[in-house]
Amino acid sequence: MIRFYADGGTKMHENLLATHEALKSVRLTKWEPAHYRNRYEVWGVYLSFWNAGVWHMISVHNCDTTVQPNDVMKLIAGIDVIDDDHWGIYANGKDVPGFYASARSICMFNGTTNHWIMIARSPERNFGRLLKQKRHKTAEEIDLISYLERAKEDSRLCA
Repeated sequence: MIRFYADGGTKMHENLLATHEALKSVRLTKWEPAHYRNRYEVWGVYLSFWNAGVWHMISVHNCDTTVQPNDVMKLIAGIDVIDDDHWGIYANGKDVPGFYASARSICMFNGTTNHWIMIARSPERNFGRLLKQKRHKTAEEIDLISYLERAKEDSRLCA
């Protein structure tokens, strides 16, 4: 389990902070949230944007209004825990590593605190360190950590 802290003088986890900072600097002219309905007929909003060489994709479950960057920052700040089985590393269509996490926000928004937030970011430059933080790793994640450790020792693996 990773704890994410926001506001109140506590330190925000660095992966949450990266998304939070990207939201601070996103230009509203590039802000184009879109609505979707999931398989349970519940509405949500998703958006993607490019910032500082990284693609960010964020979806807000149980939301039928348009969200602004400040709204999403508040929702992200309301995430206090992300369980081990709700975050990880993925490879996008071009085999670029990315980070993903899903968690429930306790922030009141749109009349409820029942918002699940999904965050994906690619490329994730710190994925090796992130994988080491997981308590329950898949066989694939263990193999990847082993490969990354060998790559540090043998520059031929990093070519």
